[in-house]
Amino acid sequence: MSSLSLGLALATLAAVAVNAGYVVQHGALSTVEPLHGRSSRETLRALLASRRWVIGALLGYGGLATQIVAMALAPAWAVQAVLAAGLVVALAGWAWRDRAEPMMRQLVAVAMIAAGLVVVVRSVGHGTGAPQIPMLLLGLFAATAVGAALAAQRIGEPAPSPSTDAVAAGLLYGVTTTAIATTLAILPKSVPQAGGVLLFGAACAVAGLPRFQRALQGGAPVRAVLLMSAATNVTAILGGLLLAGGNPPEPLTLAGLLALGGAGVVAAGPASTRALA
Repeated sequence: MSSLSLGLALATLAAVAVNAGYVVQHGALSTVEPLHGRSSRETLRALLASRRWVIGALLGYGGLATQIVAMALAPAWAVQAVLAAGLVVALAGWAWRDRAEPMMRQLVAVAMIAAGLVVVVRSVGHGTGAPQIPMLLLGLFAATAVGAALAAQRIGEPAPSPSTDAVAAGLLYGVTTTAIATTLAILPKSVPQAGGVLLFGAACAVAGLPRFQRALQGGAPVRAVLLMSAATNVTAILGGLLLAGGNPPEPLTLAGLLALGGAGVVAAGPASTRALA
C-alpha cells in the first residue's frame, strides 16, 4: 500500500471516530448542567464530570490523532475532504439512535458528499507542491478565520445562538487543522517555528471546544454538527490548498471541494431539525 493510500485510509478511520464521538458526546450532554453563561474553565469542569462525555471525547481525539498521521502521508486538503464525508456517520448515528427517517436535505447532502469525495480523491497526486511554505499568507488566512469567529460571537452577545456557536467553533477548528498541517510541513527544518504554529493551533482548539459543546447542548445536534463541520471543512480545505501551493486544482476538483464544504450547510436547513433533533 502506498503512503497516499494509507493516508486516505487513516483519514477514513479518523472520520468515523470523530463523528461517532459527536453522537456520544451529545447523548452525554443531556445529563450535564446547562453550559451557556459559563466560562471555558467551568465548561470543561462540567464536561469532564460526565464519564460518557469523556468517552465521546476520547473517540474524537483518537480520530484527531489518526488525522494527524494521515496528514503526514497525504495532502492536508485531501485528508480534510475525506473527513468531510464523515458527516454521513453522524447522520446515520442520529437516525439509528432516534429511529428517525432522514429528510430530503440530509439525502441531498449525502449525495453531495459522495460525489465530492469521489472527485477529490481521484485528483489527489496530480498537483505539484510549492518549494517553500507561504507562512505569511497562511498567517493572514488564519487571522481572518479567527477574526470571523470572534465577530460571529459578538453578533449574538450576550448569549450567542447555537448556530453562531457552531460556526465559530468550526472556523477555529479549521485553523487548528491548518496549523497542524503547517507544523508537519515545516518539521524538522524549523522546530521553533513549528512549535509556535502548533501552540497557536492548540489555542484555537481550546477556544472552539466550549463553543461547540454549547451548540451541541443548546440546539438541534445535527444542525450544530453540520454547521460546525461545514465551517471546519471550508476553512481547513482552503488552508490546505494554500499550504500545498503549486498548480491550482482543476475546475472539477474545485467543484468537488465546494460540494464537500457545502453539504453541511445544505443538511443543516430548518427541515433537518425536525427529523433529527
